[in-house]
Amino acid sequence: MAQWMADAAVGAAVLLAGVSLSLAVLGFLAWRRMGAGRLGLVALAFLGFAVEGVILARDAYLQRAAIAADEVAQPLLLPGLNLLIVLCLYVAVLKR
Repeated sequence: MAQWMADAAVGAAVLLAGVSLSLAVLGFLAWRRMGAGRLGLVALAFLGFAVEGVILARDAYLQRAAIAADEVAQPLLLPGLNLLIVLCLYVAVLKR
């Protein structure tokens, strides 16, 4: 694959971390104001995805040469799937 795949893998992981961290902060603020236990659990889930995003971004950055040389299979699958899960969680919380 090309260099753009390595950059996209890092970018997807950074996007996952950023979106998840911002949603975790908003979730914790809502939990403190409303006192609903479910919001606290959702905020913890978002925080877990943020930590995972940081780990994935670090791993993708360290393996950029291998990703560009097509030695690593499916570099965008895990961050992309987790970003989709985060967005689904956000929509589920938003509707309630």
